Amino acid sequence: MLEFRGNNTWRESKSTKAEASGRWTQAVYQTTDSPRYEAFGKWQHVGEHSEWISDRTWRPLPRREYTKRSDYHVLESVNTHTVTPEGWVHEQSSRKVILDDSGQPQEIIVHERGLNSYIRIETNRLAPAIDYWQEHHEAWADIRAAWEPILSQPTVQLTPESGGRKLAKVIYSAVKDQEQRDSLGEDLIAFVQQ
Repeated sequence: MLEFRGNNTWRESKSTKAEASGRWTQAVYQTTDSPRYEAFGKWQHVGEHSEWISDRTWRPLPRREYTKRSDYHVLESVNTHTVTPEGWVHEQSSRKVILDDSGQPQEIIVHERGLNSYIRIETNRLAPAIDYWQEHHEAWADIRAAWEPILSQPTVQLTPESGGRKLAKVIYSAVKDQEQRDSLGEDLIAFVQQ
């Protein structure tokens, strides 16, 4: 499991068989297929009610705040996914945390809750997404393959920009251009801080 540690750094976190027994992970990735956060959690089933509750884990600032705020360093969250007849509800209980110079929590500036509902929709409304995936699924498989050797390292620190190029732009260009996908593994190395 890749554990976010602040400062655009992810570290491999291993669990024993006993620690992992009966638990599931939720892994969330950025739109570039770079990591965002991953958490262990456990399903609870009572009658018709099923929910998955994660451990408390760190994650990067959300996209809505990444470029606008610098007053905190990590979001520390617990996710709860509750299954409903129509889809599921995702509740996030989060704290915005300031880290000290050694990367340890120093102060919590706010506690917030997020609530999102996801409702199953008719298949015919998915046509644009299905068409996109049919056209680009091989490109995204190549992109995930390019990330694999980087994300298999015990610790990875990424930067969103390198040499005047933005990671997102490099990835989205590779989706459209096979030649760029062929060199993507080398290109991604520029976004890894040594």
